[in-house]
Amino acid sequence: MSDLFAIQSERYVIGAALSGERTVFTHILDHIQSADDFYRGAHRDAWRVIMELYRAGKGIDLPIVTQHLPDDSRADGMMLSECFSDVASTDAATLSTHALMVREKALARRVREIAGGAAHELQDGADVFDVLDTMQSGLLEAQRGEAGRSTSAAEGAQAVLEHLEAVDAAPDGVTGIPSGLRDLDKITAGWQPGDLIVIAARPSMGKTSLALHLAHHAARTGVGVGMFSVEMPSRSLYQRMITTEAGVNGQRARRGRLSDADWDDVRDAAASVHDLPLYVDDRSGITPMQVRARAHEWAAQHEIGMLVADYLQLMTPGVKKGTREQEVSYMSREMKGVARDLGVPLILLSQLNRAVEQREDKHPRLSDLRASGAIEQDADVVAFIYRAERYGIDADEQGRPTDGVAEIDVSKQRNGPVGTARVRFDQQTGRWSNLSERDEPAHQGDGATDRAPF
Repeated sequence: MSDLFAIQSERYVIGAALSGERTVFTHILDHIQSADDFYRGAHRDAWRVIMELYRAGKGIDLPIVTQHLPDDSRADGMMLSECFSDVASTDAATLSTHALMVREKALARRVREIAGGAAHELQDGADVFDVLDTMQSGLLEAQRGEAGRSTSAAEGAQAVLEHLEAVDAAPDGVTGIPSGLRDLDKITAGWQPGDLIVIAARPSMGKTSLALHLAHHAARTGVGVGMFSVEMPSRSLYQRMITTEAGVNGQRARRGRLSDADWDDVRDAAASVHDLPLYVDDRSGITPMQVRARAHEWAAQHEIGMLVADYLQLMTPGVKKGTREQEVSYMSREMKGVARDLGVPLILLSQLNRAVEQREDKHPRLSDLRASGAIEQDADVVAFIYRAERYGIDADEQGRPTDGVAEIDVSKQRNGPVGTARVRFDQQTGRWSNLSERDEPAHQGDGATDRAPF
């Protein structure tokens, strides 16, 4: 069995750091993340001292580091002297090779520790799924930061030019994945890679129907979509998608009251859905670690370009996090990490608290996000669904009828404007669509406002 430590590489890294040359640390810190990456205790103590001096901007050499070692480690001064004498040169390639070796051995030890802990838990009768969650969390934490890289100004400038050229060439200014709702896309420019998009509403406002519309529309444009349905089984989800596409009453379909004409429409809709690049995971109580694992699997097998999760408060953290607010904060942060890691937009549905119902103005606010302010902080985009007709309001403030009209209020957009998109929603079929021109005044514009983005 291969050794899970590389003492000579540790000595080389410590010796190079004792030279005090600042350029040395660039190559070391590309790989070494903490003192715990070192196997030998004396090396860990020395690295802690070296990093304290480095962060403080102080000089680093053998006598200074030896002086700052803990009393019980002063005897290791001779060892440090040997490390320093081992380093004949500090060329970048050699130093990076040794630093990477130290980090790889540290990861190997951590994997062994996680696997060993899992084996003991299973022997003690722990639930296998709890053990899997703990293992996934531990492995993810161990790996975190491994894929990161620095970017030079030249690379950054080139990336910006390429992005702006793509934006300039985009039809109607939609640079991301289109929603299929014209006025919403005018505000968001489409769903952007790596963004966490939170869509929140009170019950029965149409959250799941909107999520299905967004997933279906993206898949129809050729984008692979992965959907996590915590609330309902996949068959029910696909049934809603098919009946919506067919334009038939969903309640009538559930009761087995379809006419011959309805059946023709349903069969045509099922055929159109059949070959879409759309995949559903309907596990109840899914954890962020399970979401991450499935998303990576989909990305590898199906080239997923967008993720949808319905909905946050029905997920479980998989690890103990104290209060419910802390659990929701953890899950929100992890979902943001999934979007960033895969470089795809992740649409996350969320509930709103009851404060909305207790106000005269029923329009949702950011403070209404249920269980945690961290949702607002983590999200790149926060949008609320509001349907005035649900509250018995026949006309809005401008006298426009509210029957069959929904507002999607983009209240936060980290890299763009905020504003409200008015769209058509047919509750009987679950279909979302654009309002016709006659439904809107000619001066409405794109729905965006000059309120500052977050």
